[in-house]
Amino acid sequence: EELQISHHADKTLKSFCKWQKNINFRDDDHPNHHDVAILLTRTNICSRNNEPCSTLGLAQVSGLCQPHRTCSINEDTGLSLAWTVAHELGHNFGMKHDNQHSDCMTDSDVPHVMAPHLTWDKSPSTWSNCSRLSITKFLDRNWGYCLDDPPGHHDFKYPELPAGTMYDADHQCRLLYGEGAERCTGIEALENVCTTLWCRVNNKCSTKLQPAAVGTICGIDKWCFAGQCVDISDRPQAIDGQWGQWAEWTDCTRTCGAGASVSERHCNHPPPSNGGKYCTGERKRYRICNTENCPENAPSFRAQQCSQFNDIPYKGSQYEWQPLSTPDKPCQLHCKPTNFYFSVLLKDIVTDGTPCVIGSRHICISGRCRHVGCDWIIDSNAVEDRCGVCFGDGSTCKTIKQQFNETKQQGYVEATVIPAGARNIRVEEVAEASNFLALKNEAGEYYLNGDWFIQWSGDYEMAGTVIHYKRTGNKEKFLAPGPLKEPLHIMLLMQSHNPGVEFEYTVPNENAANSKKLEFSWDYIGWSHCTVSCGRGTQRSAVVCKEQEAGLVDESNCDQATKPDDQLQECNIHLCPARWWTGPWQHCSVTCGDNGTHHRTVICIRSLGSDEQIALEDQACESLDKPVEMEPCQHKNPCPGLGVWEVEEWSNCSATCGHAMQFRKVVCTKPGYCDLSSKPESTRLCDDLSPCFAWIHGDWSKCSKSCGIGIQERSVQCVNLTSLQLSEGCLSHIKPDEIQECSEDECSSDDNTAKSALCENNDMSSNVCRMLKKVGLCEKQHIQAKCCRTCHTDDRPNPSEVDMSRR
Repeated sequence: EELQISHHADKTLKSFCKWQKNINFRDDDHPNHHDVAILLTRTNICSRNNEPCSTLGLAQVSGLCQPHRTCSINEDTGLSLAWTVAHELGHNFGMKHDNQHSDCMTDSDVPHVMAPHLTWDKSPSTWSNCSRLSITKFLDRNWGYCLDDPPGHHDFKYPELPAGTMYDADHQCRLLYGEGAERCTGIEALENVCTTLWCRVNNKCSTKLQPAAVGTICGIDKWCFAGQCVDISDRPQAIDGQWGQWAEWTDCTRTCGAGASVSERHCNHPPPSNGGKYCTGERKRYRICNTENCPENAPSFRAQQCSQFNDIPYKGSQYEWQPLSTPDKPCQLHCKPTNFYFSVLLKDIVTDGTPCVIGSRHICISGRCRHVGCDWIIDSNAVEDRCGVCFGDGSTCKTIKQQFNETKQQGYVEATVIPAGARNIRVEEVAEASNFLALKNEAGEYYLNGDWFIQWSGDYEMAGTVIHYKRTGNKEKFLAPGPLKEPLHIMLLMQSHNPGVEFEYTVPNENAANSKKLEFSWDYIGWSHCTVSCGRGTQRSAVVCKEQEAGLVDESNCDQATKPDDQLQECNIHLCPARWWTGPWQHCSVTCGDNGTHHRTVICIRSLGSDEQIALEDQACESLDKPVEMEPCQHKNPCPGLGVWEVEEWSNCSATCGHAMQFRKVVCTKPGYCDLSSKPESTRLCDDLSPCFAWIHGDWSKCSKSCGIGIQERSVQCVNLTSLQLSEGCLSHIKPDEIQECSEDECSSDDNTAKSALCENNDMSSNVCRMLKKVGLCEKQHIQAKCCRTCHTDDRPNPSEVDMSRR
């Protein structure tokens, strides 16, 4: 069959996988035999989408060494193709995508090779812990058996210079976008190619958020290295890290019931340096130990940990602590005191090997609930079938279904007996009723809801399993995984009409060899979350193996040759809103001291799918707060060999009023070696001091004429506010008026001015006299003598003393 390459990624992968299988030599020793086939194409491949789209590659997960699945297709997008090939090879080795919810985003969330989307930082060249675990699991299970033979000898001569010296920024843009593309220049914010390479395509600046290749020229005698523009120099010899020896396995955390043991090694023999590769593989490994069952009636491992706090006072009192189930935080130790109704978190992390929940094989390790397969291997996919057989196909047991419909009796009535060994137990009322389900053993002792005492919904240990009892309204049910260690009597406390009780459980076949032939088939599960929230993403429906009665079973039961590909479909195709994109902070402008600044690029962009952005004008983001582009930065220690400025406290103000100064001493600890531009100020003006002089004035006199236009007069004098003496220190331009025009609305023809009978004139200026009178000095005899007229009459001015000139 001919190889068919189109923009449809799924069809292209299917065609390529068939084609490579047909041309491959079956003999593993043949020089042209290949273990994995990689297709490189410039065709814009799209997974279940019409082009253009953001798909870069597609591969068969865990397909390595399976002749029809050991293949991948990869879109050639320039130098970044290397990351795509590595990513798709990871899928062939059984690796799945890293994501934020799988504890794989280590190293401050720097993306790894198996990130869901190609996201560029300085150098996303490391594998996550999940990827390491996946490939280790893949190889430990011998799924990579085809790699065991020694590879053929090939001499590959790799260039000694970095890629950027052979392909400049314009060339890299053409590799990304085709002929006619070039580096986007003229926009200062887009100039830092070492962080992000922006290319001009059809007069628009676009980027795939990847930096220019190492060695790309970024300035005079400068090139890009590790995301920074640095001086061109010879690189020191890279030294790859090597693993040290594994430490001995630690003692098992439990003596029975499945504990955990750990062995650790370090990448220190030697450690990586000068850009050398870090060790790949596991740093720490765990194994399950002492899996035999604990003695009957022995306290649970979680109960043992709670009891360790019995002798430790809690809030001044001592209690006997019992474990409390917390399914949402299974690896924390929550305990409650016996006969009390409160609970306490006694340990943030339970001891390694503690079951996550009652009756579960999964255990807590380092505070995380780790999946344990039925083969007692951590993170194993091994599952029991409905019959309790690890890796089974569901053929060794049968399902029993019954219904109890008795309606005439009252009180406790036996509905059925579920035999020992039963699994997957379900007991459920058909409809709501005022009756209650109950459980008792062969000896007639009630486990639940006996003696007319109805218990709460919850999990209860009995008969060798955990019974989940749930009451919703007036409808009840029991669920239990089993197997039962003893027969369990299902009782119904009848108080009203019985609408029916259903029973369902599985028991071993009496003759498994004569059971009916099981039928297995591939099926699809529900759709995954969309890869993007906008801009056209994809979602996947994975393929699983199912048996008609047993449901989900291990994939090995289905025909691998007929396994279909996962289904993909478009999602969230609406246009993404404009948003601000921020580049990484550049180096501080100073290498020591505390007066530096650093910058970053802030651009308005719009996402086009999952891995491409387009630059927009800033106006498109004007409704959003623009992130800062520059901020101060500092180093904790002063520059070596330089002095620092030391300052003393500010002095008191040089005066208590008016204009005054403060002073302080500023000294360099190493004279002549301090930065003058950063010298603190040694003088400053005092704030909020009151003035030293002020103009004061009296009240306006009565109008000089009883009708028509007259004048009014008042005294205005400058006073020293400290000595309270008359002064000439006031500012003349702010002096208040001393005289103003006035008029009376009515005029009397018999207007006669009353005159004092005591005296006619003053011996001092009338203005001064009025001021002295205003401040209450007329009571003094010598003032009365000098200001007779003013002190004994009203404040109307003597027309003969009025000065018509204005100052």
